[in-house]
Amino acid sequence: MLLPVVYAAPFRREGSWASVRGVVVAIALLVSAENATAQTINENDFNPFAPCPKCQLLVGAGATYQFWGWSDGVVLPVTLELDESRWELGAFRVATRQVAIGHGYPPPDYTSAPPFWGFSAMRRWQFLHRSWLRLYAGAGGSYKTEIDTLDSTRLNFSYLLAARFDLGARGQLIEIATRHWSNAYIKSPNIGENFLTISYSY
Repeated sequence: MLLPVVYAAPFRREGSWASVRGVVVAIALLVSAENATAQTINENDFNPFAPCPKCQLLVGAGATYQFWGWSDGVVLPVTLELDESRWELGAFRVATRQVAIGHGYPPPDYTSAPPFWGFSAMRRWQFLHRSWLRLYAGAGGSYKTEIDTLDSTRLNFSYLLAARFDLGARGQLIEIATRHWSNAYIKSPNIGENFLTISYSY
């Protein structure tokens, strides 16, 4: 499941490995902490989702990229899914700056986007369901707290492609998702934000 991250790394300089390693370590710590917590919880304990049995909370980590390589940003997503994953509300913290890469940009140390908060709401559609795998597509809107050289507007459209892997009978799952935010060339520049994330839910 980590093959997309490992494969794309050669497109960026060696410093990009720091971002990739940080994402992998964050996911490992997240899953370990969740497993340790699960051992101390039984079915009679308080369930915050009892009033909403079709809701699910996912927490993860990821990296930013452009289509020709990694842009060195680390993103921390928290998403709440409603009605069996048909709707999604998300909060995203891009915790580090993104660097400019590709054609026609200044040198690679140039900051194309500073850290920011982003929020999204979207409709999700499931188009494949196997016993352990589900595939999703999604579309909606997003808002970011900063305007930068990737997006000239705070309000943008958002798109999603995701693969979800069921890990057990108690509802554990991992979702690998790629997201794109842009304004559909309503205003330039419109390179867009791209996130590759791995999220975990119990």
